[in-house]
Amino acid sequence: MKKGTFSRVTRWALGLHGAYYLITGIWAIISLESFNRFVMHEHPGGAFEMHSIAAMAVVLGIAFIYAAHDIGKNIPLVAVAFGIALAIILPELYYLPRMEGFNLFWFDLVEEIVVAIIFGAFVWTRRERIF
Repeated sequence: MKKGTFSRVTRWALGLHGAYYLITGIWAIISLESFNRFVMHEHPGGAFEMHSIAAMAVVLGIAFIYAAHDIGKNIPLVAVAFGIALAIILPELYYLPRMEGFNLFWFDLVEEIVVAIIFGAFVWTRRERIF
């Protein structure tokens, strides 16, 4: 894949991933009950913990959308997106198989793995500009 095409794919993935974080974060803040019903999982930590995580998701979503507009200048934010994806993948790989029944976090796991691969490859090819 050409470097320019790879940058476009990463930019689109980063923008869509940012929109995903922004929308789900705002949704969980506005209506935690409907969010929990939709994902088919009641979080045992309660509203305080979930609203805190949702607020962080909103901030990350905005940062990722911003970074997608000029990905060449925002490579460190792509590295953050890669790290966040890994930080979500690892607990999901551990906890999801232990949960009873199906919930939509399985789809989230697949989505996070796909973007982690894209962001990780992008960061790896541009590592000299980060480190």
